[in-house]
Amino acid sequence: ETAPRARMIRLEWAIISLSGCLLAAIAVLAPFVPYVLSTFVPNLFGAPIDPYLSTVASGVIAAVITAVFYRVAVKNAEELLTKAEA
Repeated sequence: ETAPRARMIRLEWAIISLSGCLLAAIAVLAPFVPYVLSTFVPNLFGAPIDPYLSTVASGVIAAVITAVFYRVAVKNAEELLTKAEA
């Protein structure tokens, strides 16, 4: 008989990661909500919503999320390598 393999990714962390990615995607797409709503209900916001402004805002949000999680990933990788050397 063979022993069961240890899981590298646990189910609860997979669900937490999936939820985090979903929240990040919602944050990146959030600037488009007023534009989409204004296309279906033209006089909802008064002035027309600029899709280019929504794109820029979405890009800024994506860049901030990327920078924050890049730093977290690098810090975790450094800790892992430090533990592996010991």
